[in-house]
Amino acid sequence: MPQQLPLFEDPERERQHDPLFFALQPDEEAASQIAQLVDRFRQSHGLTGVLRPLHVTLCDLIPRETMQKTVDVASKAASSVSAMPFRVALNRVMRLGGRKKSGPDKSPFALVGDDGVTGLAQFRQRLNIALRHADLAKLSAGFTPRLTLLCDNGLPDDQDVPPIIWTVQEFVLARSLAGQTRHEILGRWSLDASAAN
Repeated sequence: MPQQLPLFEDPERERQHDPLFFALQPDEEAASQIAQLVDRFRQSHGLTGVLRPLHVTLCDLIPRETMQKTVDVASKAASSVSAMPFRVALNRVMRLGGRKKSGPDKSPFALVGDDGVTGLAQFRQRLNIALRHADLAKLSAGFTPRLTLLCDNGLPDDQDVPPIIWTVQEFVLARSLAGQTRHEILGRWSLDASAAN
């Protein structure tokens, strides 16, 4: 069942069209393991970047005439997606966007997975179909499931790490607040253990 979505009470804020997207969030135990992993890289490589809101983006949304309209249409599409809970395993860290030694443009540092993201990719495909029917899905050339940890200079080389694993029980609709390193969750949808594949 979807959580009741909030109404936008600030028209000025509502008109800004902050990016909206569907995402998966790690559970509490996985989030704790991720924080410990980042702390280890901070100590070993002198990283100072701010820890990002922990999530794996599934689909960015094409905005409608108002943000509330986008949320309404996206919520209806999300409610039509039926899927069972699935496992995610992220076992590698990598630098995105090439190697940058220093300078103002900091590179993202992310967790990615190998075979442990198969269920995630299948779920994303189901969600994308529902969003395409609602004319909300942004076209993308490819999709690499990733969880961005931080942005920084002097990032370490790509490397394997102990797998961070969780079972996805829900997906969320989030709003990225412009100019802030935080997201507002606008809706949640539980996955159904009895859903047919």
